[in-house]
Amino acid sequence: MSDNRLENDPGLDTAACRARHLLGGRTTIGGGHSEALELVAGRRSGPPDHGDVMSIKARLMAASRVGGGHGLADEEANGLASHLVDTARRTMEAFEGGASSGMVGAEDALALEAVIQTRGRPAVRVVGDGLDPDGFIPPEDDRWRQIADSHRRMLLDIAGTVAAVRVRDAYNPSFTWVQGTAWMLADGLAVTNRHVLFPPPGGTALARRVYGSSSARVRRDYFVELDFAFDNGPARQHVCKVIDVPWVAAEVDPVDAAILRVELLQGPTTGRLELAQGDGGDLGSLFVVGHPGRMPEIPERVRLVFGDPDERKRVSFGEAMNDPGARPGEIVHDASTIGGYSGGGVFSFLNRSVEALHYWGSVTAGNRAITAAALRAHPEFNRFL
Repeated sequence: MSDNRLENDPGLDTAACRARHLLGGRTTIGGGHSEALELVAGRRSGPPDHGDVMSIKARLMAASRVGGGHGLADEEANGLASHLVDTARRTMEAFEGGASSGMVGAEDALALEAVIQTRGRPAVRVVGDGLDPDGFIPPEDDRWRQIADSHRRMLLDIAGTVAAVRVRDAYNPSFTWVQGTAWMLADGLAVTNRHVLFPPPGGTALARRVYGSSSARVRRDYFVELDFAFDNGPARQHVCKVIDVPWVAAEVDPVDAAILRVELLQGPTTGRLELAQGDGGDLGSLFVVGHPGRMPEIPERVRLVFGDPDERKRVSFGEAMNDPGARPGEIVHDASTIGGYSGGGVFSFLNRSVEALHYWGSVTAGNRAITAAALRAHPEFNRFL
C-alpha cells in the first residue's frame, strides 16, 4: 500500500532505517551518517546470508505443498531462495551506499521483506478459536513463539473484536472483497481508516460525504459488512451491517480515521476495545490484527514465501521503531503488513487496549499508525469515546 501524502524525510531514509533495525550490520543513513546496529535479543542479525537461504527454501517447499500441491523440487526451491537472498543482499548494499527507498524497485523490496520474515516478523493465521500451529513462525524463532504461547488467550480475545470490512456488489452479489479492517470502539460503533471508505484513485469508494458535515452515507450499490469470523477456521456467522458513517476525517486531516455505525446481523454480541491512555512512546514488542488483501501482481515466488494473502484474519508480530521522521501523533512499527491491514489496531502484549490505529505501510519504509493519544485529542473523534 502506498500513500502519496507521505514523503521521504531528507534527513532520514526510512527504508534504510527499517533494514538497519531488522537485519543488522552497518548501514549508511541519509547524509553519510553511519551507525552501529542495535541487536534485538533472540533474533539473528547481520546481512542476508546462507541461513536465510535455508529458511526461505524450507518455507517455499512447505507452502507449495499446501492444499495438496505437488511441491517444489529441492533444486528449484533452492534457486528461488538464493535469488531472493542475493537480491536482498544487493538491496542492503544499496542502502549502505546511500540509496533512498525511491531508488529501490518493488521486487527488491519484496526480497528484503522475505528475509525479514525469516528473521522473525511472522504473520500468523487465526484459525477459529486458535492460531495456526505452523503459523509462519520460523522454528528457530523461539522468542515470538514463546510470546505467542504466553499471550494466546489475549491474542485470540482481541482478534475476536477485529473484523474484515467486506464489500458485496448489490448488482452482482457473488462479487465480494475485503477493503480493510475495523474494530469495535463502543456498542454499535466501529473504527476504521478514512481511506478504507474513500481510497486513493483507482479504488472503490464505499460512501458519499454529506455536504456541509463530517458524516457520510454508505453507497446503495454496495453492501458493507464487518465480518468478525473471517479467518481460516470453520465457517461461522458473526456479522454486522454498516448502517452509516457518523464521522469521517476530512481529506486534509492527518488523522486518517472514520467511525462506522453498525448493527448486528448474525452471531454473538461483539466485544469492544478501549483506547490506551499512553502516547505510544514506550512501546516495544507489539502485534497488529488485520486482513491481508489478495495481491495478484506479486510474483509467485514471493507469494510462496508469504503464503497466500487470502484476506483472512492474521496476527502480525513486530516492534516499535525509533524513527525521527515520524509525524507527531504517530508511531512507526515493523510488523509485516500489506494492503487490507488498513484500519487494524496496534496492540501491546502488556494490556488489551488499542495503542494505535494502523493506516499506512511499506515493505521498505516501515508502517505508520496513529497513536491512541492523537485519537483521544482529536475533537471530533473524541465525541464518540
